[in-house]
Amino acid sequence: MSVANAALGTFFYLDENVAVTCGNSTASECSPKEGFSPELLDGIGWMPLASMICFVVAFFSGYAPQAFVVNGEIFSLEAKAVSSSFSIFTNFLLAFTMANIHTSLVPLIGVSGMFFVYFGLAVFCLVVVAFFLPETTGKSPQEMKQIFGGATYRDHEGYGMSGINAVAAT
Repeated sequence: MSVANAALGTFFYLDENVAVTCGNSTASECSPKEGFSPELLDGIGWMPLASMICFVVAFFSGYAPQAFVVNGEIFSLEAKAVSSSFSIFTNFLLAFTMANIHTSLVPLIGVSGMFFVYFGLAVFCLVVVAFFLPETTGKSPQEMKQIFGGATYRDHEGYGMSGINAVAAT
């Protein structure tokens, strides 16, 4: 996914910095600038399509279902409903936010800049997942509680009728 974003950023950077050719125009209508030759872009015109296909395959086989898969593995049964709802809400909220700020940032940093930002975010997410998300394959719910250091609300003193009776007695 990050490679696809880097490839798209590179392509659009080259496209934004291509040398202007005047063709049959008069010199007053055309202002040539330093940049990459248009022939370079013609040779890699396939790159945006290939990059988008790679991105979609990588995204939908990796990050897209992650919010649903990880929720099923790391949360205890007691917390699964609330925590899954919160995680999925956060996932869609951030996707909505990214879609909305895209149009505001493109005039500031360009299309290539946006893809380089997406590249940086993808690399950051890869590092977080690789180093901070523990392996959960074959782990029991009790082992998961030990890994994440959480206790259930049933583990606390005062849970159930004995807790209510203790509070009423005081």
